Amino acid sequence: MTAAVPVATTVDTSAGDGPVEAEVGENGVSVSGKIGQIGVTATAPAGIADIGTTLTLSSGVGTNRKVFPAELVSTTPAQLTLGNGLQPKTPITLTFDLSGQPEIVRQISDSVRPIVAVNSDDPASSDLLPAEWNAVSKSVTTTTTHLSSFQVLLTDVGQVLTDSFTQVWAASSGETDELCSEKSELELAGTQYTLTPSKPGVVSACLRAAEEGIAVDFATKSAQYYEVNSQPTGQFVNQGPLKGTDQLAVLLRSSLGGGKSGLLTPKGNGTLVLPAGTTTGVVRLDVDAAALQLETILTGLDMYGIEGDELVDAFQTTKSAYDCLVTVYESLTDPSKANVGEFTKALGDLAQCGLAGATGAVGNSQGRILHKMSVVTSLFTTLPSQLMANITGIAGEFNGDNHLEYTLKSTGPARATSTAPSPNNTGATLELITKITPNGFGFTRGPDHYEISDVHKNNGRFYVDVNYHWKLNRPEGSDLGYCRGHARITNSAGTEIARYDDTGFNICQGGGAFGTNTPIYDPGAYTVTVDVETERGAPLRIARDFTVDQ
Repeated sequence: MTAAVPVATTVDTSAGDGPVEAEVGENGVSVSGKIGQIGVTATAPAGIADIGTTLTLSSGVGTNRKVFPAELVSTTPAQLTLGNGLQPKTPITLTFDLSGQPEIVRQISDSVRPIVAVNSDDPASSDLLPAEWNAVSKSVTTTTTHLSSFQVLLTDVGQVLTDSFTQVWAASSGETDELCSEKSELELAGTQYTLTPSKPGVVSACLRAAEEGIAVDFATKSAQYYEVNSQPTGQFVNQGPLKGTDQLAVLLRSSLGGGKSGLLTPKGNGTLVLPAGTTTGVVRLDVDAAALQLETILTGLDMYGIEGDELVDAFQTTKSAYDCLVTVYESLTDPSKANVGEFTKALGDLAQCGLAGATGAVGNSQGRILHKMSVVTSLFTTLPSQLMANITGIAGEFNGDNHLEYTLKSTGPARATSTAPSPNNTGATLELITKITPNGFGFTRGPDHYEISDVHKNNGRFYVDVNYHWKLNRPEGSDLGYCRGHARITNSAGTEIARYDDTGFNICQGGGAFGTNTPIYDPGAYTVTVDVETERGAPLRIARDFTVDQ
């Protein structure tokens, strides 16, 4: 029996004259044809499929790819099929000969670069492939492991980044806000609080009473991102729904800050709840250059049809990509101060994050989104260093208020001293509440009644952050000393899902902080039980039930 040999088919007819076919041989397969005015060649090595399987090249039809804003021009789609809808076992190399399209060739430059679009009848299944341009042969080459409809696109990468920097950094100068401009005052339980900004009118900061003390409500008309820190450390939460870019920046800041700082988003609102008993302190707002830089990049990606909300979901559900992004975010710097090489390296690292999560891109929408992000971000890195320097230099033209400081002072009545001590704890009681803290996710539907968030995920699952707070009410004249608390949360079956133990004696209250946020993924009935030891008294216990709905 004679062994089959690879078949290479080349035709000069247009796509309208019908498909071109070739059978897989021992050494692989190659098929060439004209699609419109473009010469297309598909080549694959041995192992692509069983010998005798047909590889077909034809004009791509029936696709619904959405044209994205960065697109300048596109070629006629070329469709590749293997057998009866098979996918190749080895990569296929695609070469597009553009020599017959001089009007396309003359547009390609240091700034205008080709990429290859993968089309699909399902817009959610579209993808992008990196392309190599050969100026001598006037051809574009790419590789793929998934057959579909392909076409060459030209995009002006330099213009995309220029527009992104201008859009983000020009807006960052922002406007001022007259609300609580000079200072904010609050009288609470006989104490007068005053919060004074270092620079009036940039970001409004208004005092108000909170559940267990005081809070600061921030509002900004600026397009800057501000990292929020306070001394003593408070809990910051953003108010209102966040767009994709802002949501991703908030998540990254939380991951890096361990909950000790927050992120006030552009033209946004947020609340900082200070610890109970706070009477003096300092609140600091510093421009988060990494967040602004991230928005610049994501604005550019949006011009390639990669939407922020989709990208946030893809990162949240792909741990390897998210962990990688946290590292990149930490290394991002203000382009007006960093050199071009550092910014280009950050772009390359971000592209690798996309690849880290795109292992299963085919058939996985999150993986496909991350893969597209990787391709476009890599495309950004191809710009010559001088052009990149001119673009990033835009950021240096806009100088916002990079550091804001708010000073909290108070005046009030002198504290009363305790009466003579008593050696027992007769009459001592515990109070216990459940709640969602300002930095927790999910919804409160009523007392001890919560609902799982339909926006925020952890490990790929929606959840609600339920917290608790306990405190000891001392009988008059007692001398119980300090307390040590032990809290545990159990489900309806009695299974312990979280436990929090104090390691030493401290003030006689606990919980209600970032560290005791407990993610709950499943609806049902739960109980929080708190056991409290006192230095000079008998132990006490209290429990409270709560309900979680989907």
